[in-house]
Amino acid sequence: MKIKNTSHRGVTLIELIIVITLIAIVIAGAFSIFTFGNKTFKGASNQFDLQTDVRFALDALTSDVRYATTLQVLDSSDFDIANLNVKDANGIYVNIGPYDTYIYYDDTLKSVVKISRETYNSFSVKPDADLKFSLVGSPASRINFELTASNTADGKEFEVSSEILMLNIIRADNSSGASGVSNGVGIKYVSPESYISELQFPVTQLIGTNDDQEVEITFDKDVKLVNFSVSPGKTNNSLTASHVLITPGVGSATMSFLIEFKHLGGNPTSFVDNDRITLILTFGSSDEYQAVYDLLYVGGGTKAWIIE
Repeated sequence: MKIKNTSHRGVTLIELIIVITLIAIVIAGAFSIFTFGNKTFKGASNQFDLQTDVRFALDALTSDVRYATTLQVLDSSDFDIANLNVKDANGIYVNIGPYDTYIYYDDTLKSVVKISRETYNSFSVKPDADLKFSLVGSPASRINFELTASNTADGKEFEVSSEILMLNIIRADNSSGASGVSNGVGIKYVSPESYISELQFPVTQLIGTNDDQEVEITFDKDVKLVNFSVSPGKTNNSLTASHVLITPGVGSATMSFLIEFKHLGGNPTSFVDNDRITLILTFGSSDEYQAVYDLLYVGGGTKAWIIE
């Protein structure tokens, strides 16, 4: 016996539509999850980059502010960014004082800028930021930095504030070397490091070496001679301060001193091996910093002056 199957049943249109609809819902759900995850990842990545920029900028800029001896919080009318950025052929920012350092936010560059007479550093904080400074305490011994950065893509903001104790800002009379406006947009300050680095670079230059009668010592800025002392060499025990003539003398501001041997009759008749002259100098806008240099004469066949 043969049995013939006469059933030709297939998929109805309604069933096909239902299946297609279900597949579309699954795909749309998966795509929505992927889009949400990708957006969340990008947002977190942007926020992390923003936070890193802000923290790096503050850490880099505030390292020497804590040692400032004078500091002024500036309003926008107190300084001109274009004027500060004028430099000569040697790369010197000519409109900045020799000891001054400025910190501010440059909206054009989207960067926090730290600039002094010879150096320029910028720290990118994109896409937009606002930097404010305020003094804290009476007398002012601390400064507050508040840096707010915003991401224009998602409108999120990140804010970092840091309050720094300025270790050298309170003077002997209990007054503060800090002044200025509240919520300023920049600061100008002076730190001991700026004095020291300028005095040491270039260190000093001796002119007229191989001379047992006179030598000239030259600095890169004005210094004042407070006092000097003399230590005679091993074979010249009779050398005293009376045998040494320094021009200009005590109290005069100069970049160069001429040190001459003064013959008083009898011995000694010149500088000899291991004679040492110690110079006590002051420098700075108010002569508030001191430096001590030893000049050692090396006799024999060399006949040279060494700075220690």
